[in-house]
Amino acid sequence: MNGAAVREGDLRVTLTGAGTYRLPWRPAEFEPVAGYRFTHRMFFENDGFNQQNHQPFLSLSRRIGEDLSLSVRYDHTTSLSGNGLDLFVRQHGGSVTGLYRLASGDLLRGGYSLIWSNFNNVDDDDNLTNAVAMSWTRPDAGAPENAFTLGGRLALVSAEAQSSAHSAISIFAARETEIDGWFTLTAQVLAGRAQFNDDDPVDNIRRKDTTFSGSVVARRELGHNLFLNGNLSVTRVISTIDRIDRTSAVIGAGLRLNF
Repeated sequence: MNGAAVREGDLRVTLTGAGTYRLPWRPAEFEPVAGYRFTHRMFFENDGFNQQNHQPFLSLSRRIGEDLSLSVRYDHTTSLSGNGLDLFVRQHGGSVTGLYRLASGDLLRGGYSLIWSNFNNVDDDDNLTNAVAMSWTRPDAGAPENAFTLGGRLALVSAEAQSSAHSAISIFAARETEIDGWFTLTAQVLAGRAQFNDDDPVDNIRRKDTTFSGSVVARRELGHNLFLNGNLSVTRVISTIDRIDRTSAVIGAGLRLNF
């Protein structure tokens, strides 16, 4: 969602497969889950340019008391890109997330993540991201299938090149509604701000980005664990760097089968 197109009018097709396995052991009463996600994206208007992600993960979660649960997770990402799918970036990430159920049935989520990104052949752009995030989900009274979520994220990105190092903050609001039992509609708006530490090496000015985005997702269950979904998102990035400043719209449709 909210992905900016590589170039104007580009057509993309994304193929994704993912699986998880709940391991039979319970170390310290934590439930371990291992998984793998594969994504292949083709850009038809960009001379055969492709992207591919390999994303294994391992998580440990347990319930602490009646209303609190805790999850610890490790993620690894290998990203390939280009006509020959050359190595682009490797990421190692760890996170700790807590979920607390308030007395009224509301859900409060909070977490901390640490991500190391190793860019191939570009040492100055290797970076370390520290981020904290929090969200609050409140269901409608008498209609728990409808809910409102409000959240935010604060991140500090450190890099050897100060032109890549930056801080970022974003807030979002989302609304999920079931429409007459036919489909579920989710709408989200987001605003974000990024401030870079040093001048851009190409434009020789300080980069500052302000992002506004909105998205709508419709999802319908067709039966037999088959789901149909469609989405529309519009993103506006206002930047002091011309090559970053852009407005993009993405329209998508897909089928998902759970088995």
